[in-house]
Amino acid sequence: MVPACALLTLVLSAPATAPNPNGLPSSTCAAENLRDARRAFQASYKAKKFGEAVKTLEAAFSPCESVLSPDQRARILSDLAVAAFHSGDKKLCLKLLDRVPGDVSNSSSVAFAIENNRRLCSGTRTDDDPPDCRQTESSDEESMCAAQVLEGARRQLKRVMKAAEDKLGSTAKGSIAAWSKKFQQANRTFLKLVEHDCGPLFTQEFGPWGTGFNGAQSECESSLVKGWVQEIQNRFALPGQVAVESAKQSPCPASNVFDCPAVREVEKKREARLQATLAGKPQTYEESELSASQQIATWRQNTRLHEKLWLAWREAWCVSCLSAESVAREGSESKAQPTDDIAACLVRLTEVVSPPEQSAPDAAKAKPSNVPAPIPTCAALSPSAGLRFDGLYRAAATSKAGEQLPHSNYLRFYADGTVLSASSEGTPQDVARWLDKNHNDNGVGCATTRAGVIQIVRTSPAGKVEYTGKAQGEDLMLHIRSNGHERDENYRFSPVHF
Repeated sequence: MVPACALLTLVLSAPATAPNPNGLPSSTCAAENLRDARRAFQASYKAKKFGEAVKTLEAAFSPCESVLSPDQRARILSDLAVAAFHSGDKKLCLKLLDRVPGDVSNSSSVAFAIENNRRLCSGTRTDDDPPDCRQTESSDEESMCAAQVLEGARRQLKRVMKAAEDKLGSTAKGSIAAWSKKFQQANRTFLKLVEHDCGPLFTQEFGPWGTGFNGAQSECESSLVKGWVQEIQNRFALPGQVAVESAKQSPCPASNVFDCPAVREVEKKREARLQATLAGKPQTYEESELSASQQIATWRQNTRLHEKLWLAWREAWCVSCLSAESVAREGSESKAQPTDDIAACLVRLTEVVSPPEQSAPDAAKAKPSNVPAPIPTCAALSPSAGLRFDGLYRAAATSKAGEQLPHSNYLRFYADGTVLSASSEGTPQDVARWLDKNHNDNGVGCATTRAGVIQIVRTSPAGKVEYTGKAQGEDLMLHIRSNGHERDENYRFSPVHF
């Protein structure tokens, strides 16, 4: 019998050729072939023909692997891994799981299925372990659950680093020893950044309650580690890589990569962004042992430390590691000309850092409610945030007495980071007909994500509203602060036609 959550169903829709989310040339992936293979896989699996099930699905999946979303790929690889395990091939089971992209959703059902199946294939899973460790009753168990995903991410990182060394070693013209040292240094530097961002900085940014909420600190770490795994997978074209367009960087003849015009430009923006962030006033918490002024001072100190650690990792990865890699590939330092690649890496990593959230205007300066509020400049949301843009998130409103009110609260997210809010008695499809950037009477805000935690700051005629929480599948669980009041609200995604 397949463990619950181990056999996940993937249903692809109509197009004959699977869409490519990155806008790259499409592969020969035929959606109907993959759909038919899924049905045949399930039939073979039920008949306990596990080897046949693996061959059937793998043949249809391989042409589609580069064009499916990370979560879709993870679901199919999870299915294949369980079938391989039951066929008696544990090595193939683990090999399939190592093809899972690093940026698969951190708290989705597939993330927990992957870790369950990894323990199954490595022989560390016991009969008492729940197939989905989120099915627990205590906060301690929830924290252990998040820790399992973190441990799985760390194990995958080790294997991905070994695979990168093996791949470079098999093609390099020179020794990879110097490169290997730089590679390990980049890894250690990144893990220091993770420790800092998911420790003191995380606690200060999200409040003392944050680190005890569903193992949030472990989820923070696993999210960052998975992002690093994906970076390595992409760099060395390892199984699990995400197809992305090559960075188009103008040739730079400068011997010092930081003298390249493109790098100088992003450095100016980065420094301006840091100064703007430090000039801002972070959220403070009455339940903290520190005073408000002490919290702000400590936050600024930790923000500066984050910048130093991030810059150290960026240089270790983009400069030291890529330079050493180029020498190893060419077999001679005199032949190595990695300046353009290094510049592209520096620009890419710097540009993905979200700009600081703009301060919300005072309520007294807000426009009348019948005039749409101005749309602020937001930062584009990463796909790893787990948010969807093809529908609305809906929460049933309740009174102070706890009774359900006839209207519902709605949130609409845009890929550019904009968030709209509305309260209506209408259905999601009714609200979708008018809730857009031209009808944002209830206020408009920006959403940002960091280590799996979603933050929204929205302004309205009544003042400023702050949301903090995370997405889990179709659910969005938020803690809301508004005018000195706080509450929790759970939203459910409803797909609609805009």
